[in-house]
Amino acid sequence: MLNDGQVDGAVLGTELLEHLRRGGIDTSWSSSSTSAASAAGTAIAIAALGDSGRTIELLRGRLAASTSYTLSTPQVQSLIAASFGRTRRPTGFLQSAGPVDVDPRERARKVPAQFWDEWTAVLAPGRMDREIAASALAAAVVFAGTRLTHAAALALLDSEAPVRQVTNVMREFGRGEHEHRALGVILRLVAYLDSHEPPIDYARRRALECSALLPDTQWREACRRHNVHPGAGRRHRHARAHLFRLITGNPLRAVPEGWDAADVTFASEARFVGRIPEKLRVDLNRIGDEFIAAHGIDEPLTWTPPLAQFDIGPAVDVPGELSWPPARPCSTRIDASVGADGIADQYQAGSSTYQLAELAGVSRQTVSRLLADRSTSTRRGRPPMHVIDERWLRHQYLDQRLTIGQIASLVGCTTPTISRRLRDAGVPIRPAGSASEAATLHPHPLPGASPLLRRTLIGRHTIERARRFLIAARHNSIRAAAAEIGATQSTLSKQLARLSRDAGGPLLTPGARGRPMTLTPLGARLARELQRILPDGSGHLEPGRTSA
Repeated sequence: MLNDGQVDGAVLGTELLEHLRRGGIDTSWSSSSTSAASAAGTAIAIAALGDSGRTIELLRGRLAASTSYTLSTPQVQSLIAASFGRTRRPTGFLQSAGPVDVDPRERARKVPAQFWDEWTAVLAPGRMDREIAASALAAAVVFAGTRLTHAAALALLDSEAPVRQVTNVMREFGRGEHEHRALGVILRLVAYLDSHEPPIDYARRRALECSALLPDTQWREACRRHNVHPGAGRRHRHARAHLFRLITGNPLRAVPEGWDAADVTFASEARFVGRIPEKLRVDLNRIGDEFIAAHGIDEPLTWTPPLAQFDIGPAVDVPGELSWPPARPCSTRIDASVGADGIADQYQAGSSTYQLAELAGVSRQTVSRLLADRSTSTRRGRPPMHVIDERWLRHQYLDQRLTIGQIASLVGCTTPTISRRLRDAGVPIRPAGSASEAATLHPHPLPGASPLLRRTLIGRHTIERARRFLIAARHNSIRAAAAEIGATQSTLSKQLARLSRDAGGPLLTPGARGRPMTLTPLGARLARELQRILPDGSGHLEPGRTSA
């Protein structure tokens, strides 16, 4: 066995001899016997390990660019790749670090599912997605010196990880000089972890149930202690996600179901951490310590392998805001006649923040801060729907024929609210643009006691529509009726359709294939009743006149 790479000299030499033979170099002297080949192979291996540059120069230009060497030992792969001006894949470099007698699951227990932020900032190249790179680097530590693939190592840390994205990042790693040195640092870190017992069991941390971590009330209380505003919810979501990552070492995509964390990203969390006031940061860490202690875990909240021990310095982060603005005192700005307690009581009674702001002479944001200071649970989204009696609503819309806007004014709510309540009650909404004012929607005096005429002769120009219907009833088609009236076919069709809606059903059966247009039973009934109250129903109409 030879030097720290533990390479079998005869195997390495034999492989090199085979590649040299393919390159046209006479190696017949080495094939006279097995012992001679082994001796020659050992000699070549010693020379290659002692002066790899000579071997690379010997191979350069003598091998075809299509030469396959994937089945060769890692050392030969490195030499041949260098002769082509290539670099070995990072996975091959790390796997060839020398076999180690370590169970990969044991090493996975010592590494978070996402690499430590300080290490990721130093080792990950700027062109890569930082979150994906953190998963790739953590898996690289697990498979270094083993026969595991990168994907298999990743599965030991995060079974839900986007394997293709992570492995692609690792495949691209090692291009630049900085990244090539980083691969060496990873191997030194692997040796350190194999010989030391970290203070955190990350396998146990990854399995923690964190649904109850940092509820909103606890977050607001922490902010109140340090006189900073808790925000409208976004700060709380980032604070909880940050604590989750500190405690479990898991990526943000693993946060518990039910958390509203859609707007929390790796980058936004980093900005949050850079801007949070130091006292509040310390308080959050205390909350994290108490959380893991409540689960019976006697470990520090976080731990990171010391960068200085590996001769690398911390990355320089872009500074964020120095501090959050302090929470402004609210109660002193409220009108004395209203009082801060009165604001909270009226809000709980159903008043909106807009109404309370106008009443107290302050902004709506000030009212919201006052409610937050008193831990008043605030309503989010649309205000609760007004309580409206369904029978009253039907009477106003169907019988009194009030518009939706008029009903909304009576109730004191918005028109969409009335529209929703009408749909919920199964009441068909009148088409947009139809006349709906109370003055024009009451029945015409001519119908008398006839229910059909009372619901049909409604709105503007209703008598004119009735007369045109009687004219259409005498013709075989809408076109012929429109020609007699002097209106367009489209206009007459719309007027008859409006009359059909008011009557409660179709009045005419369209003609087709030589069959004339005819009256439906409802249409025949309506025609008889109209002829009774309109003796001139045959119509003396002004040509071209149209109705609304």
